[in-house]
Amino acid sequence: MLKCELVELSEAVVLELHGEIDLGATMTFRRYLGIAASCQKPILLDMKHLQYIDSAGARVIEMFLPQAWDQAGPVAIISPAPMLRRGLQLLEVDRQVPLFGSVGSALAWLRTSPLELDDEPKQP
Repeated sequence: MLKCELVELSEAVVLELHGEIDLGATMTFRRYLGIAASCQKPILLDMKHLQYIDSAGARVIEMFLPQAWDQAGPVAIISPAPMLRRGLQLLEVDRQVPLFGSVGSALAWLRTSPLELDDEPKQP
């Protein structure tokens, strides 16, 4: 079961993810990503409380990136557990979305890497 919490910061929106993202949770995940994008700020997907994500969940992230860039700017992933990090790497999500160990390090990256909406995201 997936539980999502949205935290709006001055510089970004943090979408805290709890539980699991599998095929059955993709509708909820999509809905919350859309809400986050409507805040028109960079989106930080905080995965420190996420226990599992399958290829359907990774695909939702990939499919969401163009919308995020159009509405909000860059997307980053925060604190995935080692097994989740490995899964995201195997699915090559990390080639499109930078991974950070903390919200603070992602915010520092946003501050030091000004991006235009038509720029490609770069790995830190």
